[in-house]
Amino acid sequence: MRRILKICLLLVWSVSCLSILNFAHASDYEYTNLDIYADVKIDGTIDVNETFTADFNVRKHGIIRSIPLNYTVEDTDFHIDLDYVRVDWNKFSTYTEDGSLNIKIWDPDVEILWEKKYPIFYSVYWLVRNFSWLWYSELYWNLVWYDFDTNINKIRAEINLPKFYNWFTEEDFLITTDWNTTSVKEFDWSVDWSWWDKIVITYNKRLDMWEWITLAIKFPKDFFEFDHDKQASLLWYVKGWSNYVSNTSSLSDMLSDSDFMSTILTFVIFLIGMLLPDKWGGGGSYSSWWSYSRSSWFSSGSSFSWGFSRGWGWWWGGSKSW
Repeated sequence: MRRILKICLLLVWSVSCLSILNFAHASDYEYTNLDIYADVKIDGTIDVNETFTADFNVRKHGIIRSIPLNYTVEDTDFHIDLDYVRVDWNKFSTYTEDGSLNIKIWDPDVEILWEKKYPIFYSVYWLVRNFSWLWYSELYWNLVWYDFDTNINKIRAEINLPKFYNWFTEEDFLITTDWNTTSVKEFDWSVDWSWWDKIVITYNKRLDMWEWITLAIKFPKDFFEFDHDKQASLLWYVKGWSNYVSNTSSLSDMLSDSDFMSTILTFVIFLIGMLLPDKWGGGGSYSSWWSYSRSSWFSSGSSFSWGFSRGWGWWWGGSKSW
């Protein structure tokens, strides 16, 4: 009996510690809501409206929202075009630091207590990428990334498509909150694609600080009208090439190294695939794309599958108060 009592006391103590830790995380402030409204254009540009509803428990001047300008998949770096930043009804300034655009929303003469809304707008290019040699295009987006220093209690994302499309199935989506689960079935809340022209994602439970939600959606190859030159120009740095050129004394040594050749081959295929006109890639209609083997989707060309199998597809960001 005494042993059972000790075990119960230990469990109570553990739960109390976790509760205190979570409260400490949100002791200064927390986000009661995050509403994301994304308008996807036919060329792959996305106009994003994020409305953060913050609840400050102590007096603060505002928040800093960080949005990355680059991300990495395996050994390749990609540049993100970010433009038209604004924050309605708030004073703000922007600065670049550590490869991210930081939006500092603040008023040095005003201290905030209790609830405050921050409607942030920006336009982003190259979250939608063209994998024409693999017969599809892909939206890859960290709706919430790990660099948030407080909880988010409720999240809703509405992704509006540039045209109607009613061929989605659950196999076209990968979504995760922890990198361990990936499918729509395993997602903790809901992904609704029944609208034909938009996708609605809800997460009506608390997302703790440093946790994230990552989403990938597969589209037909000819769903978007890509600027192939622009897509190719944003693939801007291959680590494998730089490392081998600096550390290898001769061309023959580089050519004989299988890892190096694999890196270069991946880069060349990726580049050619983006530069080729759609009509050369085959699968030019929805029906032919639909008949393509679904077992090959989210294959090695997908940054999402890279994140799960061979390295992270990083496009991070977050926020903090000050």
